[in-house]
Amino acid sequence: MKKHKNDNNGELVRVDLSNLISNVRQQTPIRWKQYFRYLWEKKYWVLLICILASGLWFVAYTMFLKEKFISYTSTAKIRFDSPKKIVAITEFDIIDTEGKVAILNTNSFLGRLVDSLSLAIAVEPSEINRLKFLKEVAIADNAKLGLYKINRSDSEYSILYTNRENGVEDSLVQRGYLVPDSMLSVSANGLQLLLDMAYTGNSKDIILDYMPRRTAIENIRDDMGYSLNRSQTILTIDYSNNDHELSAKIVNTIAHLYIKQLHEYKRFQTAEVQQSLKEQLQAAQKELELSEQKLREFRKDKIRLALGVEGQEAVTELTKNEVAVQELNLKIEKLNSLLEKTLAGEDKEKNYVYQEILDVLTAQELPGIGDIKEKYSLLIYEREKFLQALKLNNYVGEHPQLIELDNQINELRGQIDKRVSEYLVQLKSERLEKQEEIDGVEKILERLPGNELELAKLERDREIKATIAGNIMIRYNEAKISDAAVIPDAYIIDIIEASPAAQSKAQQIKMAGIGVLFGVVVGIGSILALALLDKTARDKEQIQDKLELPVLTLIPFLESVEKFNNYLNGNIAQKPADDFLSSVGAESFRRLRSKLLLNESQKVSTLLVASLNPQEGKSFVSRNLAHTFAQQKVSTLLIDGDLRKGKLHTSLNIEEHSNLADFLKSNQPINSNSVSQLIHICHLPDLFLIPSGSPKTYASEILAHDDRLKLLLDFLRDKFEFIIIDTPPFGITPDLFVYSKFVQHILLVARYGQTNLNQLKENLDEFENAALQFLGIIINASKEAPRKKSYYYSYYYSGREHK
Repeated sequence: MKKHKNDNNGELVRVDLSNLISNVRQQTPIRWKQYFRYLWEKKYWVLLICILASGLWFVAYTMFLKEKFISYTSTAKIRFDSPKKIVAITEFDIIDTEGKVAILNTNSFLGRLVDSLSLAIAVEPSEINRLKFLKEVAIADNAKLGLYKINRSDSEYSILYTNRENGVEDSLVQRGYLVPDSMLSVSANGLQLLLDMAYTGNSKDIILDYMPRRTAIENIRDDMGYSLNRSQTILTIDYSNNDHELSAKIVNTIAHLYIKQLHEYKRFQTAEVQQSLKEQLQAAQKELELSEQKLREFRKDKIRLALGVEGQEAVTELTKNEVAVQELNLKIEKLNSLLEKTLAGEDKEKNYVYQEILDVLTAQELPGIGDIKEKYSLLIYEREKFLQALKLNNYVGEHPQLIELDNQINELRGQIDKRVSEYLVQLKSERLEKQEEIDGVEKILERLPGNELELAKLERDREIKATIAGNIMIRYNEAKISDAAVIPDAYIIDIIEASPAAQSKAQQIKMAGIGVLFGVVVGIGSILALALLDKTARDKEQIQDKLELPVLTLIPFLESVEKFNNYLNGNIAQKPADDFLSSVGAESFRRLRSKLLLNESQKVSTLLVASLNPQEGKSFVSRNLAHTFAQQKVSTLLIDGDLRKGKLHTSLNIEEHSNLADFLKSNQPINSNSVSQLIHICHLPDLFLIPSGSPKTYASEILAHDDRLKLLLDFLRDKFEFIIIDTPPFGITPDLFVYSKFVQHILLVARYGQTNLNQLKENLDEFENAALQFLGIIINASKEAPRKKSYYYSYYYSGREHK
């Protein structure tokens, strides 16, 4: 029966198995592809878990979380009028629009809001209508901060005070009887409260949290937003809260308190200006009186002394020029003062200073300043708007767009500084011209006779003092008029209260997104968690690292098992060998055949095919590997060594007349006559089978006669080029240990996604020479292997057998 090996015309590839074994010992990184593949395999489970988790989220949200997550936003709009329409004196315009808006964020303003609505007291649970529940609130200066828990039954109540920072836990501060749905008066630790218990619903425990004023201010600041339009004429204030009534109440209070505070600022400033002008006017009038008194005393003895026309004109001209110089000095001093402010302080303060500089330059109607002012205001507006967006998105760090805006603002500030410097040069030049005119007029006066010269000086002094006093009087009268009737320059033009229906619809869209995201995270996360816990054979590198054995080949997963259901119990039809050879699965067996035939490290002629558990494809691999050798014209003997459940004869459509079990039990001599009766010829000329026989429960006792098994195998090695022994699962039977004493080489079969690598590793460790005996691993039904849609392994395949 023995034949020479047939060359394969270059089809076979030489592989050194020892090199493969050494390669698998190398460390490998985290294999993300393995987890992605696992997700794809479980995609329908992922989808199902996502749907269930999202549904669970929506149920929980609707029943328990809806009120906690809903946030209602109310809006107030305020319009600013130009101050130039309202005042005639510059002192009355205390701050620009940005300065007025900045008031909203000050602790003093927000503190007034907290005090007016008693927002330092928070009410839990949030379902309680706070505005209707807190009827009256009075807080003493020495009131104790902390939690006030109201426990109530049908007829009694008790109030427990807790402040863990001070070591106080559930201290009883008030107890009494309670009429259902009545008013409850609380007087404890400096708090005087009147609570309408009719609005507490079914809540048995109510918590009043009296927090520090600064904490309440920060809470308001976090929930409030505001913005100016580009023209800086409309201020929009937003406030969000999960209580739509409280949201509307707070934004309405903010708007009215804001207008009131601006009005108070105006009155306060006009009062200050009026007082300052009054003091200046009194001083100017006093100096004027002194000047007039000197003039009267001088003229007392010189009644007929009078200035000529030239002298009178010189005095008038001198007075006009000296007043002009004073005004120029004031402008120069103001601009220098503003320039000094630009060199110190924060950017926010610099913005106000540059706005004031632009107002001064605009009032002088300098060319091009209007365009610079408009551009600067637009950049400041865009920067503030962008900062608000970053704050809402909790952005940390310097944003490139913000850096670009700052660069543009700094560039524009450089232009403003240049224009200011140019204007200062112009003012100083004008002052120098006026001073030269004054010097010229004084030279004219010096030509006058002594008495006329003295008279001219006194007249000049009186005229200057009178002009100054007159200007101050005009401004003082304007201030008195403004103080008598302060005209507001800010108006509430709209208040939009939050609508529960409209807001909940927007919130539902947001919660729907959260629900879907929650489902996706749970779905993918749960499957990935299973992947981390999954210890079955899946990834090629993982298997090689774990077992320290090379993976010799991957047998593709069979997608159309139903096509082989007719092969059960031997009811199969013979098919040409070409059907097998053309399948994708056959290529895997060809590669395996090449590695075994051309193994340079050791000659392989007899091998065992083993698996840890049933249903892992061990017999399937044995059949098809033997079939592949036979097609290569290699005389191949397939031995069904599974004496308990051997079925190779069924899948090969052979009726067993003699079998291995009976032969090992018998005393027949081991010679050509007896062995030839044991061997069955299959459908291929070079393929032969020794069936296992009927299932034997005492297989271990049969194999105990291992001397006959050894003699039989030694005899068969001389007759066949290749012998393949299909063995029972070594995870549940010890038969493989018996066979391995007489056969040096073992092929291990593991099923993709089924064979537990930890268990397999433990069983392999029981073999003394595992690294030498086990040639490698075959991964059966692998989803990593390339495969065609709807192919089959071979006509030998049995839907039941794939074991």
